[in-house]
Amino acid sequence: MKTVKSWLNGLFFLTALLCFFTPAAFATPPAPVDIESFTVGDVVTAVIDVYDANSRHISCTQDENGARAFYKRKGTADPGRTMRFSLLAKQSLPDAVQEMEITVEPYEDMSRQDDKKLQPFHRKVQGSAGKRLNVSVKYHIPDKTRLLVITFQLKDYYKQNGKILPRYTIAEYEYQVLGFAETYVKK
Repeated sequence: MKTVKSWLNGLFFLTALLCFFTPAAFATPPAPVDIESFTVGDVVTAVIDVYDANSRHISCTQDENGARAFYKRKGTADPGRTMRFSLLAKQSLPDAVQEMEITVEPYEDMSRQDDKKLQPFHRKVQGSAGKRLNVSVKYHIPDKTRLLVITFQLKDYYKQNGKILPRYTIAEYEYQVLGFAETYVKK
């Protein structure tokens, strides 16, 4: 009887140990989120989230009127993953309608050669008058992709001297899609 009790206690202890450590061993790490916020004066605010990628800010150029801003970011993305893009933008003019375009250009090489371009992806969305624009898109990275260029273009409107004028916020993300060996070494 004592042997059976000892054996049951050992089995219970082993089960408890497995239950305690198994979730930590098999838990998937949270997806990295690349977040960028855009504010032009106090007229429009936009936030772009790109899941399963990370990048850093490279440059920002604006024209003298503030009617066009071009942001550039570079980083890395995981191969073979489904990326998710999310854009949230608020239009401050009550009757204006925002428009947003997403263009994804995958390349087989680490340079932007047209002969190495894979099937591009394009999506255009138009908001409602005076409403917040909320767009979410899923995109699966093609297998042979080594470079991924994603361009977000947000068109909103602002008032100047009693006129309603368009403003463009363009954000270009350039991701190197790492191969298995590169990903393994980098971690």
